[in-house]
Amino acid sequence: MARKIAVWGTMALLITTVVTIIAAQKKVDLPPGVMAETWIPINESAGIALNYEGSRVYPSSLSHGTLMIKSDGSWTRIYLDPAPEKHGFMPVTK
Repeated sequence: MARKIAVWGTMALLITTVVTIIAAQKKVDLPPGVMAETWIPINESAGIALNYEGSRVYPSSLSHGTLMIKSDGSWTRIYLDPAPEKHGFMPVTK
């Protein structure tokens, strides 16, 4: 009988500990349309949303990332064009 009480007490303590840890974790503020698996936070108001080619279920490869900034409570996408020749910039050569 004492063993059953000890086992139930240990289980109750374990469950309470797990629930407390989960409740204490900080909730991540994701931008709209961004899945948690593709979000790389930089800080509380900035991060990178990774974009994959293919479907969301079976991505084939990473295509690009989008820098996102939170300002006044709303998220804004910052598009960085990887093709500098479109803007007249010259690549740096050594």
